Amino acid sequence: SDLEEAVLDGAEDGTCRVELLSPAPDTVNDLPVQTVVSKAFRHKDTLLVAIGNDHVRPAYVKLAVGDLPPAGTYRLDDRVTKRSYRKDEATGYSDAELRGGVLIQIPGKEWAAIEIRAAGGEHGDFTVMTRDATEKKRAEDLPALQEFF
Repeated sequence: SDLEEAVLDGAEDGTCRVELLSPAPDTVNDLPVQTVVSKAFRHKDTLLVAIGNDHVRPAYVKLAVGDLPPAGTYRLDDRVTKRSYRKDEATGYSDAELRGGVLIQIPGKEWAAIEIRAAGGEHGDFTVMTRDATEKKRAEDLPALQEFF
């Protein structure tokens, strides 16, 4: 309900791409499966990207966002896991960096609701996930993910 205004009143946005970067099954019982799904919405000054992970293991995705004004930097706040993805502790991502893609982790059987907005107005209760910390976590998780699949 916290995000329903963006979903119900927002316009679907086709400028976002989500690419799965971690191992995941292509089939289950010889039937094709898609373990990661996404949908994006624009509402007022916010872009909301919902990404669902239907597998029991964490998924790592690259979220690429097009069509953002080149005005300063942007923060990516996951309203579900209470994480704020940033380049480093104090710096958001530029529009060019977001076009190239940002690494996001989605826990198993969970959703991420990534709000993309101009940096500033921090959420005090969010954990900052720097680019380096997210890459390190992915490297730590990768052997177990590869072994599982």
